Amino acid sequence: MHAATTPPAWRTESNTTTQTLAAVAALITGVAMSALAWDVNDHSIGVLCARALGAALTFVGLALLAWGGRQVVDVDPYRRCIRLESRSRFHSNQREIRFDDIADVSVGELGDREGGTPSYHLVVTLRDQSEVAVFAGFFDGRYSRAEMEARRLRLLDWLQRTG
Repeated sequence: MHAATTPPAWRTESNTTTQTLAAVAALITGVAMSALAWDVNDHSIGVLCARALGAALTFVGLALLAWGGRQVVDVDPYRRCIRLESRSRFHSNQREIRFDDIADVSVGELGDREGGTPSYHLVVTLRDQSEVAVFAGFFDGRYSRAEMEARRLRLLDWLQRTG
């Protein structure tokens, strides 16, 4: 089979349902907080903070609904590359990382272990020492370090097998 028509060996797509639910939850919470804290005569720090947080959550919810989209990660051992694609209503972005340009793969973490649930993603370090986040966003398994470690080992296996 010709390499151009061979599907990637490993394709993972972001979960747009989870993304939409997060956007709607942020929007509802933000509007509710803003409405509940809307006493024009009260300028206490608590009310001002509630208004600011409500506005920020509303903005995040609207931004996710408007600009959020599907992310796709393809690991293609036949072309020896990782393709990252992001598509939304307003833009499309694609990046290709050649296997030969990869120096290391590690698990990255976002969030605070003490104040909440961290999310995990892969960090691909390139030979020029720049880093690229892979599986960052609304991918299934993002809250499981073990899941990301399994993805890291799978990617390293592909890199070694085709090297």
